[in-house]
Amino acid sequence: MKLDISAIFVETGRIIGRKFLLLFGVWAAFLVLRIAVIAIGGAITGGLGVAGTYLTPSSILGGGAGLAIFLSYIAYLLVVLAGMAGLSGVASPLRHYGFGEAFGAGLRGAPVLLAIAIMIGAVLMLGMMVLGAGASWLAADNHIRAILIGCIALLILGVYLACRLALVLPIVAVEGVCNPLVALKRSWELTRHHVVTIFLATLAFAVLVVVLYGLAVLPIMGSYAAIIYGGVSTVPGGGAMIVSLLAAVLVSIVISFAYAVFLSVIHAGLAGAAETTAEAF
Repeated sequence: MKLDISAIFVETGRIIGRKFLLLFGVWAAFLVLRIAVIAIGGAITGGLGVAGTYLTPSSILGGGAGLAIFLSYIAYLLVVLAGMAGLSGVASPLRHYGFGEAFGAGLRGAPVLLAIAIMIGAVLMLGMMVLGAGASWLAADNHIRAILIGCIALLILGVYLACRLALVLPIVAVEGVCNPLVALKRSWELTRHHVVTIFLATLAFAVLVVVLYGLAVLPIMGSYAAIIYGGVSTVPGGGAMIVSLLAAVLVSIVISFAYAVFLSVIHAGLAGAAETTAEAF
């Protein structure tokens, strides 16, 4: 199937407009979970830290605090990934998830997405190690050149992998694939011959995000400059900044789930309604 960049953006905007309340509800629910994870993790870590100042051996409690911080970070990542998966499920043109279904799909998909992220991170780390080892064999005057060439090569590889594996999110959330390797393979197959289109669409999406957010925060900067340097009354200036701040918050919320919608639209265009029953393990 041939992807059309303009059609991707039109469909993304249509879905955001039609499902905004549901998307916002799922986003808000996982936001509450993120706040709860931070609060619980902070309370446990703080409690262990305080206890370590009065009890012995303090090293054990200090180690417990470190473990609590690590587990809190993992839990936070899982909630973030769950939120992205839930939004992807809501946004997909191939399925009609309600709030509960999307929430459940997000929670089920989070461990799979975390495993995929770890695998991709390991590959990139391996590439950096190979780059470092290769540079160490060169003469000192060639180190900088080798590092620059290696960084460019890693950047190209990273962009290529990002395009080929971009659909793992909707694959896990919409198709219900629970095996990380199957999800990676599925995305690799779907994106074959579409790397350039996905790259250009993603680049255009990033530019649009920057423009929208810039337009939202520009009045804040202008009002601040007018108050400080232009002698404008603080009342209208402050009011303009409040309105602009609210606009910036709204834009940030939309952006936070627009990328999940964007990926779901690409996935739907490549997968098609007849291919949504991929094997799940």
